[in-house]
Amino acid sequence: MLSMSATDGPLSGLLSNVLTGAPSNSAIAPHATMAHLTFGLKDTDTAETGWIRVDAASVSGGSGSADTRFTFEATSAAWRELTEGMPINRLVRQGKMVISGDARHCVQNWLLVFEIFNTVREAR
Repeated sequence: MLSMSATDGPLSGLLSNVLTGAPSNSAIAPHATMAHLTFGLKDTDTAETGWIRVDAASVSGGSGSADTRFTFEATSAAWRELTEGMPINRLVRQGKMVISGDARHCVQNWLLVFEIFNTVREAR
C-alpha cells in the first residue's frame, strides 16, 4: 500500500523507491521474520512526513503520520543524499539524520531498518 501526496520532495521519492524495491530485496526477509515495525520519516525543511511498516516480509508505507515507535528526521539535503546512495548509518553517525522517539526500539531493529533503506542503494 502506498498513499503518496502530490509533493515531489526527496522524502516522497525515497519512500516510493523503498516501497517499489523492498519486495525484491531478499535481504529483508531474514530480519523481518515475525516483525511488526512501523517507523516514521520527517523532512525538517518542509515538514513532510511519511511512514514505513513491516509486517513479516510485507513492506508498506505512505505519506502523512502514523502510529510509530520512532522517526528518522533530516533535512531535504540529507534525504536526497540517502536517495543518491549514502548509507543511512553514515547519515546518522554524521548527525545529518536523527532518531526521535524510542531510539532503543530502532537499535533493536537496526538490521531490518538498514536493509529497508539499502533497497534504494541497490536500485541505483
